[in-house]
Amino acid sequence: MTVVFDDASNIYFARQLVNERLTEVELPEGSPRPELRPVATGLGEVYHYLMTGKGKSLRELTTLHAREIKPRLLSVPGVA
Repeated sequence: MTVVFDDASNIYFARQLVNERLTEVELPEGSPRPELRPVATGLGEVYHYLMTGKGKSLRELTTLHAREIKPRLLSVPGVA
């Protein structure tokens, strides 16, 4: 399961609330308890986006991503 927090939220407080709720979950016998992963690591995924385009084919969207969007995102400092 992935939990997405609003950018304006206090991430540590929000994680604490989620962690408290996880203790209330009833799981089948023998199931491991859910746990939260680290907030972010250098190797973790931090941002996802979805490209859609009314009337555009997958090929057109892929080309747009490769030629226009990806180079612009990579030009932002700190984006890998």
